[in-house]
Amino acid sequence: MRTWFTPVCNTGSELLAETGARVEYPVRYMKTKITYVPTLLVAAGLLAALAGRSLAADVKENWEKHCQKCHGADGKGQTKMGRQSGVKDYTDPKVQEELKDENAVKIIKEGIVEKGKKRMDPYGDKLTDDEIKALIAHIRAFKK
Repeated sequence: MRTWFTPVCNTGSELLAETGARVEYPVRYMKTKITYVPTLLVAAGLLAALAGRSLAADVKENWEKHCQKCHGADGKGQTKMGRQSGVKDYTDPKVQEELKDENAVKIIKEGIVEKGKKRMDPYGDKLTDDEIKALIAHIRAFKK
């Protein structure tokens, strides 16, 4: 079934109105609107997937850049720097239970200094709050 309409404001419509002629055009604008919806949904899905992938990549990069040298790739802290600093084993459920998110945020932002000796560098000026939260979630993933 075709739908037809008479143009109200189109090129030459003034002339058509003066002469009383009627020109009919097929309605195509409805089809165009319908095709935009799936396109927008696909685009939104791709953006969400890319954002998720980007965040995961950022967490991995931040862990490798700032944390891995002491805490190790596996979170056990069995690196030379980790043993010297006395880092905790993040795969241990007891360590995970004792580590509170608020305290972890503070430690990552401010670092750790004990008896005048720096045990961990502060990263508050290098990482955003979202990146710090993502690192804490990464730490939680080490739990056995």
